[in-house]
Amino acid sequence: MKKFTLVFSVFIFSLVNAQISLSLPEEKNKYDILLLSGTVKPDPLAGKLSSQRIEKEEVLSGRYFRIIQFLKIPTDQEKRELKATGVDLLVYLPNYSFFAAISEATIPSSLNTLANIRTVLPVRPEYKLHPNLKNDQLPADAEVVPGKADLTLIYFKGIPAGAMEKALQSKIKGIKILEHDAASQMIKVRVKKKYVSKVATVSGIQYVEPVEQIKVENYTAITGHRSNTINNATPGGLTYDGTGVGVLVGDGGACANHVDFTGRIKGAVGSYYHSTHVAGIIGGAGNLHPLLKGHAPGVNMIYRDWHSGIASIGAIAPLYHGVDSIRVTNHSLGEGVNLGYTATARESDVQVDSLPSLFNVHSGGNYGPNWYRITGGFKAGKNAIAVGNLDLVDGWNSSSSRGPSRDGRIKPDICTKGTNVGSTAAGNSYATYTGTSMQGC
Repeated sequence: MKKFTLVFSVFIFSLVNAQISLSLPEEKNKYDILLLSGTVKPDPLAGKLSSQRIEKEEVLSGRYFRIIQFLKIPTDQEKRELKATGVDLLVYLPNYSFFAAISEATIPSSLNTLANIRTVLPVRPEYKLHPNLKNDQLPADAEVVPGKADLTLIYFKGIPAGAMEKALQSKIKGIKILEHDAASQMIKVRVKKKYVSKVATVSGIQYVEPVEQIKVENYTAITGHRSNTINNATPGGLTYDGTGVGVLVGDGGACANHVDFTGRIKGAVGSYYHSTHVAGIIGGAGNLHPLLKGHAPGVNMIYRDWHSGIASIGAIAPLYHGVDSIRVTNHSLGEGVNLGYTATARESDVQVDSLPSLFNVHSGGNYGPNWYRITGGFKAGKNAIAVGNLDLVDGWNSSSSRGPSRDGRIKPDICTKGTNVGSTAAGNSYATYTGTSMQGC
């Protein structure tokens, strides 16, 4: 009995010791702040706000910005107490941290009474830079004009759009504003390459990443899709043909004026094969070839050139709320390979959050068969639907991009037939193509 007790005690001691040793790494990294630019290990002895000097150039529209880390996630009551002192928590950062906007009038020592605050950190320029911009790097796609860098900037919520542009123009010589979507706090700019890192020093800027050029996701091959179970001619069958629903299509060239779209498409008219084929898969009427009818031959479609024409809330909101009743956007386009959660991914999520009946649908990409090859960008959004390409017997097409996303989430979200898909072509004809564009519709 004594021998058994001794052995059992040693076993329990070993088990407890093992559990302690297994938990140590987790405890050690508990307060790491995980940014796309890298991991920050904050020093809890660095002090609270009262020990930090606030520089004049940090203040923008009466506020400056910090990272506040808590011992535990703050309660709603604690958030209200912070707000009462002039501190707004803006964006959560793992672990236990937030970007915060602090009123210039806030007395720093007033925060010392909030015991849950672990430390307060300045938002350093190196925290803001995408990894592809570090060490003066610049991807080729971002150098549209020789010697210049095209960048996407995210700025903190609550900053007036005009104030943000003025701050950039006053600090970055020769900066050019290319696009500005105030609803998403996103600005695209062009600066001299030597000023890329300097952009991150401007107060109010949350994140800086290189612009990626949008590319059509398709290559020639051969098709068939299957949505006939919800729209068929069987007596008593379902007839959900999209009537009353609007679809916004973004592609790489003007869509042909095909007989299958008569009276149901708006936008530039041209002869681009990709946009014409995608539009037919979505809503072609099958007037000349009934077997190549689209999924929803009753929908109204609006065509826009490239992703930028359908990317912003400013572009979509009037169409969502207006007579066009846009409820689905289609993006059969790519943006780099596994770029992670970029500014365009964030913008897609902001759209869906602001317009709750909206679905943003994306092709997953044609960079298979290896894993970790989703194209984008925007399709890595948490509320975006990325679609993979299957063949006729539900097998992966070898060209279809596989996930996961850069941050480990499951992508693509769904898969369907995208191999040898027949649809509309210029000149009131039809053609077959293969690619994730063909099933991302």
